[in-house]
Amino acid sequence: MPTTKIKKEDSRMQKLVIALSISSFIMFVIVLVLSCYVLKYSLGRKVIYNDFQKEKVDFIKNEAKPKTEQEVIEEKIFLPEELSVEEVVKMVSKHMLLVDGDVTVASVTNIDGLRTDYPDLFQYAKNGDKLLFYQLGIIIYDPILDKIVDVMRRLPDGTYIPNSPFEEN
Repeated sequence: MPTTKIKKEDSRMQKLVIALSISSFIMFVIVLVLSCYVLKYSLGRKVIYNDFQKEKVDFIKNEAKPKTEQEVIEEKIFLPEELSVEEVVKMVSKHMLLVDGDVTVASVTNIDGLRTDYPDLFQYAKNGDKLLFYQLGIIIYDPILDKIVDVMRRLPDGTYIPNSPFEEN
């Protein structure tokens, strides 16, 4: 009888060893899969973080240097070749109050000729700018930069303009 007890204990031990081996193998596979996932996730975060840092540095570099006119133009939304008078007036009216009345809109096509004839008025203008002719003056508007470049007022004859705020009439 003692030999049968030993055989039963041996078979139980073998089953226990097999069960422990299988569970150890399963645990090993689970740990391996989880570690791969965590490693991949942490590396992915580092890549994202490094990309963010690179973009941040690029952003700071771009902010440090002024943009050229061409860079500003490239960033702007597509602007149609021909804007209607109403569209130009609406764009300019975002920046200043406009007088009621007839307005004529023209595009600058030969800035060199205008600068020759009127150097003070067109010193900041460029080809493609819009000219708004009102009864009381001219507005030069850059639709690409969305800025008013210059304004010239025509004052009625006999209008006195003081040279300083302290000058009397």
